[in-house]
Amino acid sequence: MKRCNLRKPILMCLTLLLGSTLLANLAAAREMVINLRAPRSAEYAKRIIEIVGGELSAGCVIEAKAKKQLTLRGDQEWINFASTMVPLLEAEYELAERKRLFRSAEVLKIYKLQHAQAHQIAEVLLEVYRDLIQGKLLKISADQRVNSLIISGDPETLPAVEALIKELDGAQRKDQEKTVTYVELKALRPEIAVNLHPSPSLDLTVQILGRDMVVVRGPKDRVAQYTRELKDLDRAHSKPSYDVTIRVVWLVSADLLAGDHVAIPADLKEAVNKLSDKLDLGQLQSAGQFMITHRNSKGSRFEGSGTAKFEGGCEIKIGGNVQLVEKQLAKLFIEASAKSGKRTICEMSSTISAPVGHPVILGMTPIDSQPSLFVVQVMEATPAKD
Repeated sequence: MKRCNLRKPILMCLTLLLGSTLLANLAAAREMVINLRAPRSAEYAKRIIEIVGGELSAGCVIEAKAKKQLTLRGDQEWINFASTMVPLLEAEYELAERKRLFRSAEVLKIYKLQHAQAHQIAEVLLEVYRDLIQGKLLKISADQRVNSLIISGDPETLPAVEALIKELDGAQRKDQEKTVTYVELKALRPEIAVNLHPSPSLDLTVQILGRDMVVVRGPKDRVAQYTRELKDLDRAHSKPSYDVTIRVVWLVSADLLAGDHVAIPADLKEAVNKLSDKLDLGQLQSAGQFMITHRNSKGSRFEGSGTAKFEGGCEIKIGGNVQLVEKQLAKLFIEASAKSGKRTICEMSSTISAPVGHPVILGMTPIDSQPSLFVVQVMEATPAKD
């Protein structure tokens, strides 16, 4: 029998096995060559190694054979990570270089504005060039005294900044050429007027200016048309003004008054005496009677003051507003305060509704445990004559 020689088949099997393993490793390995904008391949390789902890994993290679070329070799995960670091490193080095050049070639310019306000333009520039300012590559400040902007930066950046300044200053000049009209409102609220203004495509703006006024800006014909419409709408919402006479009578305990007592007005005497008997208020006398004439246009406030017949002297102030709900029905808010020197003797505020000519006795306002009350009456309301 012939001896079977197994050496050759075994060697062939081993060769095939080792070859497939080598091919698998070669297939898993990848290579990437990155071209750099600056000759810093050695610096970037060193920084990437520092970032991964100072030591590369097995099979991961980074080479800097050429100054502007970096070679990455290894598995795909390693190449993906290292390749994303390169743009970040380049941006970091370029920013550092720009700062170095900025310090050596910084240019200072002053821009005198002709139309716009310096602080307004500065606010826009600070927002537009925020990144450069934070990177200390651009400095912007406004001098209100001479309406100027002070800009410092590198020669490459300043032309763009200057162009934007001219554009913004010119836009302000064009805006100043538009017509401006102030409209005083008699009935319509300013908030309603603003909400009624047409679409921005009409190049028209409406802004509130105070409690009863709006300002309209835009082309002359559009401003005139809108102003006419606004005034017509205001007239449609207007209510007639009335001249109103308000009487306020302050009644207090006779024990609090100095000198001769003043009798309660005849038309109030019966109602006050009934109230005094019912609540056991004792003898009440008039400390003062005040008549206030007021034109109640658009809820305007009335005010009055005087001296009351009170022991030690007393100054009283009265204020509020009145509205005619119907022709002969008034809604009244009133407040009053009385002081003797720096001492506040009493204070009162109340809202009432009553027919015109009908007196209303308000709540009690005791003084040193003594009774005190106010009587309020809208005497008459007649249409105002301009």
